[in-house]
Parts: sequence; C-alpha cells; structure tokens
Amino acid sequence: MRCLALAVAFAALSAAPSGATTLVRVSLEELARQASVVVTGHAEAAHAERDPATGLIVTVTRLHVTRVIAGADPGADIEVVTLGGHLDGMGQVVEGEARLAPGDDVALFLESRPQGRARIVAMSEGRFEVSGTAQSPLVTRPGGLAVVDPATGHYTTLEPVRLPLEDFAARVQAARASPPPAGDAP
Repeated sequence: MRCLALAVAFAALSAAPSGATTLVRVSLEELARQASVVVTGHAEAAHAERDPATGLIVTVTRLHVTRVIAGADPGADIEVVTLGGHLDGMGQVVEGEARLAPGDDVALFLESRPQGRARIVAMSEGRFEVSGTAQSPLVTRPGGLAVVDPATGHYTTLEPVRLPLEDFAARVQAARASPPPAGDAP
C-alpha cells in the first residue's frame, strides 16, 4: 500500500507543470536607480512561510543593517523576502532567486514591500557578498549566471563584480544622482 501511495505521489509530482526563470541583465547603475534603498548587512534568522497573496513558499530573513548606501534609512533590522524555501515538508526552489543564509554578509538593492518587508531588486542580480577586512571590505558578485542582454535579446553571462566597498558605494550614489540614459525606463 505504501509503494502504491509513493507511486501515485511521484506521478502527480512529475505531471505538475514546471517553470523557468529568465533574468534580464541589469547593470549596477540600473539596480541603483530601481532600488528604494541600498544597504549592507548581516543576515540573521530566517524562516519560511506561505505568501498570503500567492500561496507560494517564501523565506523571510532578518537582516541587521550595517550601512545605508543610498535611500532612506530602513532601521536597524529589516525583513527581506525571497521566493522559495522549505515549509511543512515541502520545498520550492525558484531558479535565479537570491539566496540569503544566516551569517551572510551582503550588499542588497531592495524595494519596499507591504508589511515593512523588502524584496531584492532583480533577484540574484541585486545580491552581492561583502568580504575582506573591516579596513578593506570588498563587494563581489560571481559571474556566469545566464541572463538575457536587453539590447540584443540574446543570452549572455553575467559579468563578475569585485569592487572595494567605497567604490561600490560611490557608483551607486552617482547612478542615483544622475538621470537615466536615454531609452532607459525611469
């Protein structure tokens, strides 16, 4: 009987539709213009829950803000919501979504959401690692992620980013201070 139940469950799962995620390449400057706030922080506790609007599993991570690079100060701690997670014995994975784990030191491009929560702009493209020493912190994002080039419509790979934190902050602030290039959406 148990084997029959497993076979039925497997058949139901394998018949379920699957989706894919396609990310459009977004420059550091575009991320800066799209974000409500850009911060560095330390990921602390995380838990999964169901999004009441969609029923999807989301992970809510408490981020202790260590620096506001641009935008209004969100406070000492904010909740960052990412798609996917594990809840009640079920897991959902959204390819291309940013991952935050307790202990991560990150720079995030965030957009405000209801309930005082935030989402990461452009999914994994809006998440950067902060590493190095307190005197010489570095902001990095690995390359290699498949993205669509908006100019050509062809797939390409995301270029890696590796900048001293002060250079990263200067680029973000300069992008927010200047108007978007002609043809860019506001």
